[in-house]
Amino acid sequence: AQKGYELILLWVFLAFGRNENLTGLPQLASYLVGLALVYGITRRLGCARPAALFAGLVFALLPQVVLQSYTANSDLFLAALLGAAVYSLLAFRETSRAAWLWTAGAAFALAAGAKVSVLLAAPSLLLVAAFALFARPTPLRARCRDAARLAAATTAALVLFALPAGYAENWRIFGHPVGDRYFREINLVEGKGGAAVLRNGTKHLFAMALDFLALDGLPPVPAVVSAQKALHFLPAAAIRAAGLELESDPADNWYYDKPWHWGKPPVSHPDYSLWGVLGFGLVWPGVLLGLVSRRRPPASRVLAASAVVCVAVHAFSGASWGHYTLYATVFAVPLSGFLVPPSRPLGWIALSGAAGLGAVSAVLGLLFQLRSPILFDQAVWLRSCLSSAWREEIQLPSRTDSVFARDRLGQLLRDGPVFEGAIRKFEELVPPDAVVAACLNWHSYEYPLFGRGLTRTVIPLNSFWRGLQPIPPRAEYLLWADDFEGILQRGEGDVHLGKDWYLRRLASPVALASGPGELASAVYLKRPERVAALIASGADVAERGFAVPGEPPLILAVKSGDIGVVRALLAAGAGPDVPDLRGRTPAMFAASYGRAEILSLLLAAGADPAAWDSEGLTVDRWAALAGSNRREILSALAAARRRPNDLAPESRPVVR
Repeated sequence: AQKGYELILLWVFLAFGRNENLTGLPQLASYLVGLALVYGITRRLGCARPAALFAGLVFALLPQVVLQSYTANSDLFLAALLGAAVYSLLAFRETSRAAWLWTAGAAFALAAGAKVSVLLAAPSLLLVAAFALFARPTPLRARCRDAARLAAATTAALVLFALPAGYAENWRIFGHPVGDRYFREINLVEGKGGAAVLRNGTKHLFAMALDFLALDGLPPVPAVVSAQKALHFLPAAAIRAAGLELESDPADNWYYDKPWHWGKPPVSHPDYSLWGVLGFGLVWPGVLLGLVSRRRPPASRVLAASAVVCVAVHAFSGASWGHYTLYATVFAVPLSGFLVPPSRPLGWIALSGAAGLGAVSAVLGLLFQLRSPILFDQAVWLRSCLSSAWREEIQLPSRTDSVFARDRLGQLLRDGPVFEGAIRKFEELVPPDAVVAACLNWHSYEYPLFGRGLTRTVIPLNSFWRGLQPIPPRAEYLLWADDFEGILQRGEGDVHLGKDWYLRRLASPVALASGPGELASAVYLKRPERVAALIASGADVAERGFAVPGEPPLILAVKSGDIGVVRALLAAGAGPDVPDLRGRTPAMFAASYGRAEILSLLLAAGADPAAWDSEGLTVDRWAALAGSNRREILSALAAARRRPNDLAPESRPVVR
């Protein structure tokens, strides 16, 4: 991950005396800066001051924006930096001052140093840059010179601000600037194949369109839920008539943390809310008019196209988080300034109605926000209107009182209610100055374990790239999740804290057996020499590692595409059909990744070409996801079915 924004949060935390409640200040400052930048961009488009102020207020009242304005998230911070880049490019087009090019490059580099997801907006920003540089009445030579200046400014700023923020370190450790392969596969299109990108990106785009046509911010009372269903009726009917199935497909892993289902009610939460009434009532109409109206200035058409491109790139990128659409606001929202003043009385009515309802939804969204309410939690309404699928995805809190009425742990854990019981019991049992070894899965919320004032020492054991680490001798307690029971072995003295967490008092120095998960980690990190050494020393080739929880080394090798490691593992006795925790076999991954040669090797080693995973999907179904070598994949499977008895049972590798 990139460290730029985390360093800002850490500075704020320390500068204000370790005050946890003030870590939202960078986002609040970004909220105000974003408002000012939208005003400035709208002015650069040629709108009058009242119209620009109107656009700025629309930005400030979008549910997605206002609900992020005092969180420790970083997307509003990134949107403000993108806004600074857009403003600088438009200012350069008007003034030809080279300083604006350096400002634009620095703003983008700072954003990239804060979070790699800002690259989703890079194509849109490139459109604006091309317009600012080349759509000017200057000689071509001068335009090319300015383009070189912008490239130089951006490159220098990236080297200064972005590379030290984690990209260089990622390259050194993982061989890729974005991060490890597991992160890239679940957040990007890597390994998903061209057909899957086209199919699921289209589905995601239509799903996002429905989410934009939502009443987010308004409380999900029956009347509001019914109104949203009415808004969705015709678009949903057209989508179904076209044969598009928008529901998340577990086999494609496209939405990852945030699967999409029909029937999502209005929700007020930074992760689940988009632009609400102001979005479909003002912002998107402004974008549409910017694309088609010839009376608008050329810059408005460029920003409109950039907004559409930003959302489309998000849809096809494989990134599931809806709050990334916040980046599109700096391109889209300024265009709402052209709606002011309306030319007809009916326009005034529509504008006033959308603006008024949008303002109300922003206020009500804050008052009844899911998990962080000022008055009380809208979960009291959501419980009766959430479908079973959405109930599983949106964790409803057990507490519905105001967040200001809660103690420190209640406030810290408002977005992680499943951890609250376990952490409260941990707080009761573990002294504030204890040394705790923590063996938890990667999505656990560990910050409260340090205690008030950060007096505890917490030593993580589950390294996502080094594998499971030994328990240090100085540890007094062991906190572990039942994912690791096979290694840590639950004992009589272990206390169940809640969720899937257990606490063990370490009476004497303890160490785990050397090297658990080490082979899987070496395979995952593409270190064939280390893999060979571990196999030669007798490492268990069937041991499920923790680089990717539950995946045996053979599956990790198949996904990496290293046929030499696959061959070595099979020769050492790795079972060709040993599945992951969801029943997916190595052959299924080889088929879906388009690895025809590896698939042939697995089939020759006895892999079952007719295997089913826990979702009922066959190897053939997985082969349909292959973006390349699909013909070779299907041919290999057909050939394997024609020779099911080529290997005598006694000669097949033993599944371990």
